[in-house]
Amino acid sequence: MKKAEYIESIEKNGNCVFVTLGNSMWPIMKNGKQKAVLTKKQGRLSKYDVAMFVRANGSCVLHRVIEVTSSGYYFCGDSQTVLEKVNEKNVFAVMEGFFTGKKFVSVNDEKYKNRVKKWYENPRRKTILRFFYKYIGLKKRLKRLFGKKETGNEN
Repeated sequence: MKKAEYIESIEKNGNCVFVTLGNSMWPIMKNGKQKAVLTKKQGRLSKYDVAMFVRANGSCVLHRVIEVTSSGYYFCGDSQTVLEKVNEKNVFAVMEGFFTGKKFVSVNDEKYKNRVKKWYENPRRKTILRFFYKYIGLKKRLKRLFGKKETGNEN
């Protein structure tokens, strides 16, 4: 979806539901495995909220608030370590929860909140992330080497 489609869906329906793509929110959310539910941002966000914002290049990103400032926020993906400063005006939606299969996980669920807090306070988080990205890289290389290759017409 493009920025306009997210915003239009939220304005028209009050929410937006989409399949998350990418690894930036691992391990809480997995690439292509969950459907995130977003609603229009109302007021200020809090630490550990997940929100969608627009980058300077126009792309929409779903990341977690790591720090709240007077003019905006510092965001970071759960599987990332670099903080990204985002102005308040660039944040337009907040995640209410996500579906894992048919089960809905609310961001207000205590089990979810504890998992997020435990992940960010884990002293081995950076080490775990290094291994995760090595695994992803190895998986891609193996797929290129041994993956099914397209063939032309074989008559």
